[in-house]
Amino acid sequence: MKKIFFWSASLVALSIAVLASDSGVAQDAQRMFRSAQDALYDAPLPAGAKAYADIDGHKIWQSVVQQAAISRKFRDNGHPQYWGRLVGTSSDTEDVQWLLGRLHQAGVADTRVQTVKYYGPQWMGKSWTVTLTGGDKSVNLTSAQAYYATATTGGKTLDLEVVYGGSGTAADLAGRDVRGKAVLLVKGAGGPDLKRAESQGAAALFIADMRGGNHNMQAYRADTSIPTFSLGTKDGTAIRDMVGSGAPPHLKIFLDGEMQPNQE
Repeated sequence: MKKIFFWSASLVALSIAVLASDSGVAQDAQRMFRSAQDALYDAPLPAGAKAYADIDGHKIWQSVVQQAAISRKFRDNGHPQYWGRLVGTSSDTEDVQWLLGRLHQAGVADTRVQTVKYYGPQWMGKSWTVTLTGGDKSVNLTSAQAYYATATTGGKTLDLEVVYGGSGTAADLAGRDVRGKAVLLVKGAGGPDLKRAESQGAAALFIADMRGGNHNMQAYRADTSIPTFSLGTKDGTAIRDMVGSGAPPHLKIFLDGEMQPNQE
């Protein structure tokens, strides 16, 4: 884990200076920045807010684009599924150097990086595949994203019947046999009840976000002991519709990941 300590300026003044700096932008970040410029909305300042007039949302967005470029670089360098600015990885190191550079651009010279080890191992997802099968159909669920620190499939591909469990409440699961099966749950306002389905014998959990699209969402630790995935709307709907069409569909699941000790 990288910690940055800096002195010689107040936090408020430093933050404004860092955001105001616009040099040293990577080429790929610049391309993303230019393509997004037209999509930004310039909201007029409300009455009495002139003190904030010098805060430039376009320059703040430029920092966001640069951070996203670091994440995408890590993805494109051999981490297509579990990626981002992950602690203890090369993207973490690059992120620290990015911040140091911004501080130096803002005139803050007295900076240093202190490296410390994490108290416990950090999870690293390696690879996974999830395929929905039923009748003569086979669909690769591309939005399936393993929860952080989820259980793996032990080097095997599981072939599980899938059932629809709604939000996972007692009413949703009443009369449903989920033992040894994959359970599709739908994310609601309060989130689905993962523990109830697991306690009733579920072998894997899939949590669908039904707000539209088919995005990948990296969820944090689910505190389950079975493979647990998030799903986008399109894939969640595909499972639900196939469950309701007649013969029970199956999910073929492979998941590999590990806890890595001594990261820093």
